Amino acid sequence: MPARWAAKTFSLIPPTGKTTWWANTGGTPPATSPVLTSNGTRVVLTTGGELYGFDRGGRERFSVALPLVATGRVAEPLPENDGGVVVAAGRSVIRVDPAGVVRASARLDADVATL
Repeated sequence: MPARWAAKTFSLIPPTGKTTWWANTGGTPPATSPVLTSNGTRVVLTTGGELYGFDRGGRERFSVALPLVATGRVAEPLPENDGGVVVAAGRSVIRVDPAGVVRASARLDADVATL
């Protein structure tokens, strides 16, 4: 089922075309396409650096403010085998676990283009 966003919301739309659910992504719009992790969480990064995780039913599993702004060069989030995700924007790379806890971060010498 595709997920999409409009303005500051994120929604899940199945093949029937009828919105299954939608959720607010705070004060800024999504900066990346949504990613489906191995534990079923739908993850989206906003332009304000907020990372949101939603379960299959649209309930928020986590939201975490990351130490980055996703308005320049932003790589699509990389899902990991354990349900976590790696996000990169500008010169920052951050690993977030399945509960939404930042587990590692790095500052690079150049902007990240892709993960």
